[in-house]
Amino acid sequence: MIESVSKRERALFIAGIVVLLAIIYGRSLFNDFVFWDDPDLILDNPFIRGLTPQNVVHAFSTYDPDLYVPLTTVSYQVNYVLGGLQPFIYHLTNLLLHAGSSILVGWIALRLSGKKSIALVTALLFAVHPVNVETVAWVSARKDVLSGFFFLLSLGSFLRWRTDDDRRWYVLALASFLFGLLSKVSILGLPFLLLLSDWHASRKFTKNSLLSSLPFFLLSIVFGYVAVFGKLWGTSSLWVKFLVVMQLTAFSLWH
Repeated sequence: MIESVSKRERALFIAGIVVLLAIIYGRSLFNDFVFWDDPDLILDNPFIRGLTPQNVVHAFSTYDPDLYVPLTTVSYQVNYVLGGLQPFIYHLTNLLLHAGSSILVGWIALRLSGKKSIALVTALLFAVHPVNVETVAWVSARKDVLSGFFFLLSLGSFLRWRTDDDRRWYVLALASFLFGLLSKVSILGLPFLLLLSDWHASRKFTKNSLLSSLPFFLLSIVFGYVAVFGKLWGTSSLWVKFLVVMQLTAFSLWH
């Protein structure tokens, strides 16, 4: 049973998260760009200078330079339209995305635990945890904070759909997962979490839970292929591709 949350409590929670993060990360808004990836991705990148059809097509048809992150590139294009190459708007976007993610963490924790106190503590811990500093304060880490936001939105929407049985929440969950993959493919493990959330609710895997997660698995397979093989396909042999996959697997397990 999920404890009910009044509109006043919800507003206070959101305002509290925003104020807390403004205090913690406020100074980062006035930082300059960092000359480590920022020049390649933003300062010297002509394809982020405006939200034009040509720039959008380029974002979705190329890598930047090693990852397929078209939606992240489009977010830089939006920032350029709003503020040119002034770093403030880029840092503000990262901070707002982190604030949104912190709020979503509270929402997910509430739906999983049913307790407002647990949701509040979990959201606060996520908001202030130092592991998030790099993704918030470094503009070139936009891909992480953006994909993380959509990852959490997808998971929260899926949990809401499971309890409310409103198809619109399922559509939002699937669309959010797609947007997250377009931001950075590292969130492709989400379908396994969806299965675990079903197990958490009923302590068993059902045919319905497997079928509902199938579209998410298909998206993961497609984007996993694009991420690992897409850029290497025309320039590397099958043996090199195999070695790259092994190296990435070992690297991920080690970390």
